[in-house]
Amino acid sequence: MKLLLLFPNMANWATISTAIPILSGIAKSRCWEVEYFDTYNYEKRVDSSSDKEKAGGFKPGFSLLKGKTKPFSQIKLDLQQRINEFQPDLIAITALSQEYELLLKFFPEIRVPSETKVIIGGIHAILERDGVIETKLFDLVVFSEAEAVFDSILSKIENHKQLGGINGTYFYNRMTKETLRYPKIKLLKPEELWKVKRDFSIFNEIYFIRPFDGKQIRRYDVETARG
Repeated sequence: MKLLLLFPNMANWATISTAIPILSGIAKSRCWEVEYFDTYNYEKRVDSSSDKEKAGGFKPGFSLLKGKTKPFSQIKLDLQQRINEFQPDLIAITALSQEYELLLKFFPEIRVPSETKVIIGGIHAILERDGVIETKLFDLVVFSEAEAVFDSILSKIENHKQLGGINGTYFYNRMTKETLRYPKIKLLKPEELWKVKRDFSIFNEIYFIRPFDGKQIRRYDVETARG
């Protein structure tokens, strides 16, 4: 089985969304093949960190991370090519609200194969799940922790079952045009969260380089709280 992870990155440099290594780790534990598509290297507006650097709030550093960019219009062409070539069974997207706005600028024009499922999670999906599911762009909107439901989602796809029936999600049935809303679930306990092995093998070295005190260092941010 194949999973394509999509991150509509608003930043102009490679950054690791907290959810992506979690999703990849869960998928690879079930022997799925995983690929990653990130939008950092496409032309966008100046991000907040670069803006603060220009204003003197940050030492020079973020601007140095920005490499050669592609035109914004190239996103949909490159993503479509990746989908056509990789032929994923599942496309999983994570997005904050500003990243969701970016997603809507190109994803509605993507031709997703009928056999490929599309799911979305992240802060925006949690806060605006009704609006997100009503776009009819996604088979499943996840508003619970990925560690709590992603394994069940993959299991259903492996067994060629519909994605309905999972608490902590909204399911849009493309055949009947019906939306099924399932109740929230409780947050996982810390030991349940940390038993998931995160996968960082999908990221190359550029994802770990960050500015610090005017210098370039190799760094990764560790999550110590959630929410």
